[in-house]
Amino acid sequence: MSNSLQESFLVAKIGSTDRLLELAVVREIVPAMQLARPPGVGGGCRGVANVRGETIPVFDMARREGPLEASQLIILAATGHGSFIGIVVDDVVDVVQLDPEQVAAHPAGLGRYVRSAHLAGATLSVLTPREVIDAS
Repeated sequence: MSNSLQESFLVAKIGSTDRLLELAVVREIVPAMQLARPPGVGGGCRGVANVRGETIPVFDMARREGPLEASQLIILAATGHGSFIGIVVDDVVDVVQLDPEQVAAHPAGLGRYVRSAHLAGATLSVLTPREVIDAS
């Protein structure tokens, strides 16, 4: 029987790094597609995707250039403001359930915190849509 306090996370590979993403913010996972690159789009934003008529900005934390590879995926994640962003990942490795005591918050400066969890012998940080936007 699962603990109702557990959080669900996707384990996603971004470049050579595994990251956690709260399942609660994930709307869906879509295959890589051609992105439009309107003028003024820069930084970590690779461009915009048209997902069933909705324009979604797509970010790549690995800061790669050029078209997406056919094997890559885009995770559509809620920003908390009623909008969504796409996050380019190389693979979705697993979905895990973690107890609250398995996820620790660490100071990241400027009053901000990052969360991480120890999983399968590695420490994985929790990626948030806000972090993706701020990094671009």
